[in-house]
This record gives sequence, C-alpha cells and structure tokens, in this order.
Amino acid sequence: MTDEFEVRRIAGRCYVKNASYFLVEWKGYSISDNTWECKGNLLGNSNLITNFLRAYRNENPGKAITRHETLLLKDTYDAKRPTGDEKPDSVHGTAKKSTRKANNKAKTTTTKPKKRSPARNESTSSVFDFDPSLSPLSSSESLDIDSSSEVSTSNEIMASNELVESARPKKKVRKMLPMVVPAGDSPVSERQTPNHIDAETERELALIRSSLKPSKLQSLRRRHGLIISPDGVMTFDKVYPPVSVVNDRDDTAFPESFVYIDRLIFHAAVPKPDSAFLSGCECIGRCRNVRGEPYCHEDNPYTNHGRLALTHSGAIYECNSACACSPRNCPNRVVQRGRKVELEIFKTAKKGWGVRAKTDIKKNTFVEEYLGEVITEEEGSIRGKVYDKIGLSYLFDMDLADGDDQKYVIDSYVFGNSSHFFNHSCRPNLIVYGVFYDSMDPSFHRLAFFSNQDILAGEELTFDYTGTNTADDTLSKKFPCHCGSDNCRNWIHI
Repeated sequence: MTDEFEVRRIAGRCYVKNASYFLVEWKGYSISDNTWECKGNLLGNSNLITNFLRAYRNENPGKAITRHETLLLKDTYDAKRPTGDEKPDSVHGTAKKSTRKANNKAKTTTTKPKKRSPARNESTSSVFDFDPSLSPLSSSESLDIDSSSEVSTSNEIMASNELVESARPKKKVRKMLPMVVPAGDSPVSERQTPNHIDAETERELALIRSSLKPSKLQSLRRRHGLIISPDGVMTFDKVYPPVSVVNDRDDTAFPESFVYIDRLIFHAAVPKPDSAFLSGCECIGRCRNVRGEPYCHEDNPYTNHGRLALTHSGAIYECNSACACSPRNCPNRVVQRGRKVELEIFKTAKKGWGVRAKTDIKKNTFVEEYLGEVITEEEGSIRGKVYDKIGLSYLFDMDLADGDDQKYVIDSYVFGNSSHFFNHSCRPNLIVYGVFYDSMDPSFHRLAFFSNQDILAGEELTFDYTGTNTADDTLSKKFPCHCGSDNCRNWIHI
C-alpha cells in the first residue's frame, strides 16, 4: 500500500558523487520532515527546480551560482544529506508529473517516510510562488508607446487562470499558444474579411494601429522598409541576415500595414526593463564550459556550437548584461545575439504568406525570435475581441508564469519580424522556448523558435499552434488545417 504526498516547494540543492539532489518541503508536514530527493525522482517537474533557482537568486542578488555548489533557501531545514548510494525510489519516492502546471505542485507515491508528522502552527496550504515585484524587468532597448489610445484605457480583467473568456481567441489551450489564423479560415459564420470590415471594427483596428506615436511609427517604417535590389528582389532594409519577400503565385501585394522591427517595443502600460535587478556570473572571457569542465551556471542549454543541447528541456536562462563573461565568446548567449539564418517570406497556395529557409538549418539551431508589441493581459483581451471579428490574431502569451502571475502578451498584428508569418503544421519543424536574458521576472521572457530537425533550403518553417497532437472538441473554435503533413489533424482546435 502506498501513500501520496504533495511537494510544497524545493528549498535546496546539493551534489553528491556528481549527482544532483534537491531538498523537498512537503505540503502538510513540518520542515523538520524535509527530505533530499535525487533529480530523477522529480520525473520532469522542472518548474519546481526553476522556481527554486529563481527564489535563491532573489535571496542572494549578485551572487554567482556555480554548478556544484550547495544551495539552501532561508528559513528551511537542512535534512540529513544523501550518501549518493541510494537507488531512485528506494528512500523517499518519485514525484509525479503535475497535471496542472499552474499549481506548481508535484506528488509522490511512496511508503510513508519515517518521522513524518503533520505540521503545527505552519501554513501548509500554499505553494511556493515567486514574487515578481522583487525582481522587476531588466534593461532592453524599447520604444515608447502613446498612452492616448482608447484601447489602452479599458479595465477589463481576465476571468480564468486556465482559459481566457470565450469572447477572445483561446490563447492558452497549451503553453505558448498564439492565435495566427488566416481570415479566410475564420470559423465565424458571419465573419468580416479585410475587404468587408464594418465602420466600428475599422475604428477599433485604427486605434490599435495608432497606439504608437506617429513620428516613431514613421521612424520604424523607414528603418526597415521594403526595398528592391538591382536584381529585382524585395528585402527589408538594414536587416541581416537578409529577409526577402517573394510572390510568384499571384498578384497579392505584401501587407502595407506591416512594420518590420528588430526588437520588442513596449506599450505605455508595460514597465520598461531595469538591468539593476539582474545578477550574473563572474567568469572571465568564456564561461567555464570547455572540454568536459562544468558550466558556471545551472543546466547550460547550449552546446559549444551554439545549438540547443539534446538533453535540455524547459525554460532557457542565458547570461546577461550583469555577467562578467564576454558577450561575444560566451556559449550561453545565443538568442540575444539574434538570428543567424537567412529567411524568405513567400506566398503559399492555401495559407496566405509563409516563411521558408534560404539555407540548410541544422537541428536544434536558433531560427528566430517572436517580436512585436508587448502589451498587458488586459489589453490583449480587448484586442483579441477586435481580432475575433475579422478572424485573425497575432497574440502570443508570455505564459511561463502561470495563473495570476501572467502579465504580458506579444502582439505582432502591426509590428513584427519574419515570425509574424510562420504557419501552423501538425508536423512542425520548429519548437518554441521561453528565454530569459534581460529579466528575472518570470512574467517577462523572450519567445524563441528552434529547429527540431534538420531543415533543407526552400523548406517552409512551421510550428504547432496548439502544442498538442490530439484534437480537443471541447474547445469553442476550429479552423481548417492546410499543413499537408502525413499526420494532419484536419482542424486547428483553439
């Protein structure tokens, strides 16, 4: 007979015989009943480890964390350390994967530990939550957004921590679900098309487009405007590696309203990042990683060639402006250095505009960052309702912070880069990761696309909008899928 125990939080980490162990505080028990569990016993509950590391950095600002250093949170109890000879599951059990990541909980099924007794005079109902107010956003180039827009004045609030109200696109069916659906595939029975938009909807869209001050909007348009090269190829000016535009299928013009950007821009309601709250490593030159030496940071996500490590999962934490290592040579700076592959936006047969590789791309290569205007959850709710009317949206959640901690959405309806045109596929060749390098706030992170297979030149770049291999008929909308893959689900359920 086995009992089930729930993890409250991870409060420590140590290494024994080159194996990592984590100090677990158990919900409903005193901290004197803490136990050390090997990493394998957590069975993929990496969000618990991530929260622990964030909390430790928050308690120790400016302290560099080395790989094999023992770490303990304040106000915890250091239980008897493991010897390294234990077998997984033999002492304390194995953590089950949480069915709702938003709870940040994990359970174990095991024989009841000795000494364990219900906690007294201690709150056991709460689960560890990182307080974003203790670690504001860090510095990053940004543009001011005009706060005079009527759209930005609404006080509408999200009604659910799991799914957003049905009045807007379902933007959290799975982690990092965007809504990028061609208007021609709208499920709305009386949808409006770009050629048949009523006056009220056009007014609402105009308000969204006018959120940026006219002078700065024109400056952005000039910075990376479309130009025609001597050989007749259209490319975005001052964008390298080049991003070209081609339509050899019909006479459809490239969207005039689209403004190419090379960095995030921030709405007036979104606080600007502040680098003063970053902590970094103290490495000189390259971070310690060469030829079998351990990295100076936890779970370095990249190989020495700058590709995603085969064993990496979860969020990516890169070195930042507070680190002493070289911005040019550190192997833990990939996304922040920008795109390194040449891309082409092209007109597809059934999916509107798409993007394809101009050169071969190796598996696990960083391809592109999702850029746009960073807006609040509330603003995203308002814009989503407007986009619903025309059957499209380019809203992408910054949703590594679950539930009430989620604050921001990236909207690339007006401002974006090539990722604005990435299409859906049921067999995608790209996967999205949350990346931290200019912020310690869990509600603010970058969205980066990596290749999940070798990609040939000329192959279209796609990702799965829903993040699942199965259709969910309980969701309110579905759109015809035209991906053409051999495992096509026929519908995009949202």
